[in-house]
Amino acid sequence: MPEPLPQTSDAYSHVSRLVKDAHHVLVYINGILTAPGSSEGWTDRAVTWTHLHSSYRAEKLEYFTGALTRRIYQQRRAEKFARMLERYAAAGFTFSLVGHSNGCDLALRIAHILSGAHRIRNLHLVAAAAEADFEKSDLNGLLRDGTVERVQIYASSADRALGFARITSVPLRLIGLGYGSLGLTGPRAISLAVQGRVSVVDRPGYGHSTWWADELGASPHVAPHVTPFEETMRLIRAFEIFHQ
Repeated sequence: MPEPLPQTSDAYSHVSRLVKDAHHVLVYINGILTAPGSSEGWTDRAVTWTHLHSSYRAEKLEYFTGALTRRIYQQRRAEKFARMLERYAAAGFTFSLVGHSNGCDLALRIAHILSGAHRIRNLHLVAAAAEADFEKSDLNGLLRDGTVERVQIYASSADRALGFARITSVPLRLIGLGYGSLGLTGPRAISLAVQGRVSVVDRPGYGHSTWWADELGASPHVAPHVTPFEETMRLIRAFEIFHQ
């Protein structure tokens, strides 16, 4: 015998959530030294995972740059990506941004470009090569004015790439280069008015790219039957469901 249909109110609520989810886009932004043409990149896998394991839509904002050349077209890239998101907003979609490394710096630039015009539901900043001080980056301001609803930071004190970048950041910033260390140190100077909308996922043993490793046993910090990539995607999905 077939299962009885849910009560009308329950069915309406379920359908409404599915429709709402289908109009929400998770936008993935890679870091440096990533080949946009590769189908094995973490952004490609993340888009596929999102479509298979959630009701959301997914997009990827891809580019290629090196460690010392990223600043040259960084703002131009952010403006181009912001225009794409404006097209989604004009069609009635909401969106969250998921950046890794330099992609987090781009996500913050995009947020500033969209400030006052469009809202970003959630910012997921994974191994962020971005400013850790919320006052200096003006993440406090983006949260206060509602441009960004919530921020989740994925950090590791064992991130050697960000550790090295932190050491060299002072001399490199003298010539307009250098990286932030948010993904290494976690956030600093969060305003009391917005601190309840900022959360941190701490994985002390993770390297810079461990979050996207797709092999079992890649990290002792996750269950042996789960890859770090799978755990990261589950964390992103859970945050989106809880804060929608």
